[in-house]
Amino acid sequence: MKNKLTTLSGIFFLLLFFPVQLLGNNSENTNLLSNGDFEKRGLDGWQKESWNKGGKIESTDKYVHTGKYAVIITSGNIDNDIRLTQEVQVIPNTYYRLSGWIATENVQTGRVGANLSIMSGFDYTGDITGTTGYKYYEMNFRTGESYKRIKIGIRLGMYHNTVRGTAYFDDIQLIKLDYAPRDSIILKKPVTNNPQEKQEEKTIQKEKGTTPNQTKQIVEKDPFSGGVDLVLISILILIGLAPIILNVFFTILKEKKK
Repeated sequence: MKNKLTTLSGIFFLLLFFPVQLLGNNSENTNLLSNGDFEKRGLDGWQKESWNKGGKIESTDKYVHTGKYAVIITSGNIDNDIRLTQEVQVIPNTYYRLSGWIATENVQTGRVGANLSIMSGFDYTGDITGTTGYKYYEMNFRTGESYKRIKIGIRLGMYHNTVRGTAYFDDIQLIKLDYAPRDSIILKKPVTNNPQEKQEEKTIQKEKGTTPNQTKQIVEKDPFSGGVDLVLISILILIGLAPIILNVFFTILKEKKK
């Protein structure tokens, strides 16, 4: 009898622990960005860029999401598109998620504002303006056939969309997904790295009545980071096994009464 009870307890333990183990070993959690949490205060791995002269990009310990340091970007006294960038090797026709935490101070409304973006086009997260505390933002995308590297931007402003204000960034991640997310975009073929030519391309698209492929996703923090589908499947498995487990349980009780 004790052996049967021990076996039943073991079954319950495995069923409850198995989904957690799957989530804990999820290879999707590997951040492809170097120094994405900015704990290397010298901003190692990142390059500073701006459309207009002025503005400032610095490491800061005054306002962080986690850890000791974050990044503060200020536009200066002029409208600007100022950013930190980093190139990352990617796999063609593969899904990825770009995510991070952003806070703002007095960023002009009616503009793109603070965002995370893919520098080869006009794809970005959110229109983050005004004054806000740290919030989580993400963008899911699939690379095209011609993509072998992409350039990620941590940004205040956008092509043909300069802005004034201050933004904080922390815990930026780029992870490879092993599934097709519900909300995602497909990156168009990479365009030139010259910002001016990118702006001219956008103007041409506008004149032709077309719009750049872009997304604006604002998502609250998901503790499972893409593992929700896995958890749902595990719960359904538990529900399906419930009648069998209950039958074994009541059978043991009957035998014990005898």
